[in-house]
Amino acid sequence: MANFGYSSQEGVTFYYNNMGKVTDLCINPNVKTVTICSRSSNSFVGSQFSLQDCKKQFPDVEVLRISSDIIDVCINNKMFPNVKNVYSESKYYKNDVRMLVRKYKNGSFALKNAFCAAAGDVIDLKGISIIDDNAFDGCMATDFVNIDDVSICRADAFTGSAIELNKRYKNGLQIFGSVLIGVQSGVFDIEIPSYVKHVKRDISFQDVKNVTINNADQLCFFNNVPLGCMRLNGCNILPGALRSKCGGVKVKQYKICDNSIYCDVDGVIFTEDRKTLISYPKLREGHYDIPDGTETIWTDAFSGGLISSVKIADSVYDIGDKAFSGCEHLENIEFGKGIVNYCHYGRTRTFSYCTSLKSVSIPEWVKNLNDGMFVGCRLESLTLPDGLEEIEANTFGKIAFEDITIPPSVKVIYSGNFTNAKTYRFTDRVPHGFTGGLLYNSTNNLESLQFSDLVKKFIITEGSEEHVLFLPAYLEHKAAYELDEILSNFSCTIKDEQYYLDCYKSCPDLILAQETAIALALITGNENIKKELKKRARSITSRLLKSNQEEKLIDFLKLDLLSDHMVASLQETAQENGMTTVSAYILNEQNKKLLKKESPKNTFRI
Repeated sequence: MANFGYSSQEGVTFYYNNMGKVTDLCINPNVKTVTICSRSSNSFVGSQFSLQDCKKQFPDVEVLRISSDIIDVCINNKMFPNVKNVYSESKYYKNDVRMLVRKYKNGSFALKNAFCAAAGDVIDLKGISIIDDNAFDGCMATDFVNIDDVSICRADAFTGSAIELNKRYKNGLQIFGSVLIGVQSGVFDIEIPSYVKHVKRDISFQDVKNVTINNADQLCFFNNVPLGCMRLNGCNILPGALRSKCGGVKVKQYKICDNSIYCDVDGVIFTEDRKTLISYPKLREGHYDIPDGTETIWTDAFSGGLISSVKIADSVYDIGDKAFSGCEHLENIEFGKGIVNYCHYGRTRTFSYCTSLKSVSIPEWVKNLNDGMFVGCRLESLTLPDGLEEIEANTFGKIAFEDITIPPSVKVIYSGNFTNAKTYRFTDRVPHGFTGGLLYNSTNNLESLQFSDLVKKFIITEGSEEHVLFLPAYLEHKAAYELDEILSNFSCTIKDEQYYLDCYKSCPDLILAQETAIALALITGNENIKKELKKRARSITSRLLKSNQEEKLIDFLKLDLLSDHMVASLQETAQENGMTTVSAYILNEQNKKLLKKESPKNTFRI
């Protein structure tokens, strides 16, 4: 609401709100020229005009002058329907034009108001690249010149104009210069002329099923628009550029015409020699056999598609980055024999985030798995062959099972693999990089972790002997990689059991070290750890009480490290704090001890 006013000239008053923005005005009849200015040259008040919601009309005004102190002018077309000229001293607006045109720092111009030009008037859009919302509201002119510079039409650019009210379609399309601004309802097949370079925002293709384009840049018009067929005429661009432009297109099949370097094979885009698969249609469901003779699968070729299973031909020797990434329906992969090293050429994330992929069996001929190859998948079953040698960082990430066996052939496993497993099985040595990458960790959410989350179990088989190590899941860098050096180069028996258990002392902080020690004591019953915990029993109990961690407190009590007096005191505190679970546990344990003391000794009589 406007609260204050000032007059810029005789017969003109501007009213501004408590933020200094002009939101209302009064102009006397017969005023032909209006100067838009602030309250004073050094005042922020009035430097912004927010009049788009003001419904007043001043048909006598023919000229607008914008002073140098004006930053922003938002008005509706019908406020000054008969303006013929706009003069501007402000650096933000174009000078000496028929319309209100905004200037931006990047050199572009946006049409804000065409005012209410009459039918038969010619509107010159020279240099204008943006048509803003409602710029033509009330404008009945349909003749335009120099419109090829227009590249952006806002969603409501033509609302209320003759262009919107009297839509003219040619071959089902409404085109404004080089901008596609509308598609005729009920039209199923369209062809986009080669000169169309842009599309109006919020344009609807709801009835369109099949599209023909004559310029590869037009593919982006149809991002996330479900289509039956996309036909490409010409579009002789490099494979990387073509695949990138196809990235957001959702179709059931492609057709390639008049093209010397690409072809379609059963609706899939290949290079003309059929050796490189460029793009698979995202909306095609079911199984796909990659044709024999295919040698390369391009980066992102299948990404985000609905494919449910795939057989990779033995002729395929290279699969690009993220080729099947995000195929959320993919359930089965039949690997071809042409790839031994999936890290070749630095490839990454081949099958990442295929969330329906529950089971994977890596074939025996594969030696290397690439970075992020199955990250984001929810694997419930995994078979790694003896012969596999290297697993790159984040190849598997988190998995949906807790016990994993690593074949003895594996020499290197980088960080980020099998991170949420609990038990790891090895033969002779732990692969280089695995222990350090797994255990070098910290957490900012300790309270959400159970004690069982703080310990990793390594089972190492050496000959006929099986050695079990319990290691902290969160260690400082030095300690984690010292363990890595030991376990990857030597028998784990060069250090005794206590050495591995005492690694908890190298946790990143004291509380994490204490909770890891509790976890280890609960698992192993190690007396040395229990002695250390007993020294800090009071502070640990107090901390768990204050943070209301009843389950953890009960687990700690199971170690029987507190005196009867401390337990009795804890019972009172628990009752006072409403910690019913802890209180019930203590009462139960106290009753057990009491019954044990009161039970009569067995006597024998002859």
